[in-house]
Parts: sequence; C-alpha cells; structure tokens
Amino acid sequence: MTTFLNYNINGEGLSIGDLSSPMVGSVSAYMNVHVQEARNESLASGEIPVIFFGFRFGDYNYALPDGSNPVKSEDLGYSETSSASGLVTRFSKSMSYSSQASAIQTPPTSVGFTPSFPF
Repeated sequence: MTTFLNYNINGEGLSIGDLSSPMVGSVSAYMNVHVQEARNESLASGEIPVIFFGFRFGDYNYALPDGSNPVKSEDLGYSETSSASGLVTRFSKSMSYSSQASAIQTPPTSVGFTPSFPF
C-alpha cells in the first residue's frame, strides 16, 4: 500500500495594473506526520499429508506468519512549519510525503518434507 500527500500553498498581495499591495496579516503551512509500523512475530505451523494414488508418501511440514501477534517495529514522527506575518509580498510552500510498504522481506519460514514410504 502506498500513500502520497502533496500540499501546496501560494499567497500574494493584490495587483491591479502596475500597482501592487502586499498581504497584511499571517500565512502559514505545516505538516505533522506520525507513522507506525508493526511486524508479525508469530507462526502457524502444521503438517499436510502427501498422498499420491492412495499411498501416503510423507508429510509436508509448514510454518507461516499468522498475523496474530503483531509487534510495533517503527514509530516515526516528523513535523515542519513555515510562516510569515506582517506585510507579505509573496508566500509559497510545497510539501510532499510518500509512504509505502517496506522492501524488506518477511523472515524465512520453515518448510520441509518428511518422506515415509509404505513399502
């Protein structure tokens, strides 16, 4: 999942022909970001019998993340503010934020095959 946030603000005084007048007052832009991420720490495991033409050839052992025990792994805070006050001729601010799933792979899972031949 990817999240994008683009925030742009532009302000300027009045212009009529060749005459211009600045803004009077205050203008500001801010971004306040709080990101939290969790990782899965638990596994579901078991065995699946491998049967071919009625003969059991063994068991397929598996252990996969089950999502039942998430643990916080990241807590990131970011804040930015820009402001101007008084007689302001021009104010312009652009801010962007992009977040996406980590490229780090999940921990390896345990998978195995245990053969057992009936003959």
